[in-house]
Amino acid sequence: KTAYEIRNCDWSSDVCSSDLIVPCYNHAPFLAERLASIASQTYPHLELILLDDASSDGSAAILQRFAEQHPGTTRLLLNTENSGSPFRQWQRGLELARGELIWIAESDDSCDTGFLEALVPCFRNRGVMLAFGNTRFTDASGSRQVWSMQEYVPEWSSRTWQRPFTATCQELVERLWSRRNLIPNVSGCLFRSARRYPLFRDAHWSSLRACGDWIFYLQLARGGLVSYNPEASNSYRQHPSNSSVGLQAEERYLGEHLTVAEWIQTHFRLSDSACTKLQRELQQRWTSRQRQPLPAALRQRIDALRPEPAGRSEEHTSELQSQFRISYAVFCLK
Repeated sequence: KTAYEIRNCDWSSDVCSSDLIVPCYNHAPFLAERLASIASQTYPHLELILLDDASSDGSAAILQRFAEQHPGTTRLLLNTENSGSPFRQWQRGLELARGELIWIAESDDSCDTGFLEALVPCFRNRGVMLAFGNTRFTDASGSRQVWSMQEYVPEWSSRTWQRPFTATCQELVERLWSRRNLIPNVSGCLFRSARRYPLFRDAHWSSLRACGDWIFYLQLARGGLVSYNPEASNSYRQHPSNSSVGLQAEERYLGEHLTVAEWIQTHFRLSDSACTKLQRELQQRWTSRQRQPLPAALRQRIDALRPEPAGRSEEHTSELQSQFRISYAVFCLK
């Protein structure tokens, strides 16, 4: 079957239990829209985990009212002290999750009512580790689109984003995912529960403020398949309190992008061409945002990005995992 046929087949008798994690910190102005988009999902098999990180703007009260209105499917946890990191809230939610599929829906975003219904069928292919939809970048009010996926990823044509596709994680990393995060924010994707998430034990990863989610997606999908369905529509709100948006003009952003590149070099095998394109991308990101010359320390890190020699056991293990998962996925489609 093609991806289109899989997506449109009758999957009502083949249900995946899903957990929705909503981490919130001082997003009271956006919560009504976010919660309404959740409550109106056409996919019914969903349990909610609402997390407030000691908000001071009344967010907790809004979440409390929603939990009282949906008592059978909602759990609410309120922090008395701020955790200091969005990833700690992600970790807490994932530790509580019991479903096969996970959706982390940021409290300042929104989505169409059919978001889950469009993505869940992708996981009937057991090789799919992560699926994502079309993201609309909106202004702070959420009423006006300021970017499209094609503008966000100009290397791919609008035709690419208009049709569903499934590819290996390795292929996407080689083509573009090493240079550009194909998933603009976590609200726009659904992923298979990994049960264990070793990144949360990595203090350096936890300190990342702009690019940590990029590594998170890559680790989830590594060795497996990734699906895209444009019918799943996510709205990513651009506003000053959005931490990743505010950091993109700072030197730290390039440093974090370099951290991603170094992580990818350790866990994936890139061709000479992909490494060259990655180096060029990193240099251009600096020159397009900064007036001063690229600092020597950052330049040295960029220059050090070279293809690793074949034969390392970690890469070999990753390739075997990929082969087994993809072979099984192809078997399931027959």
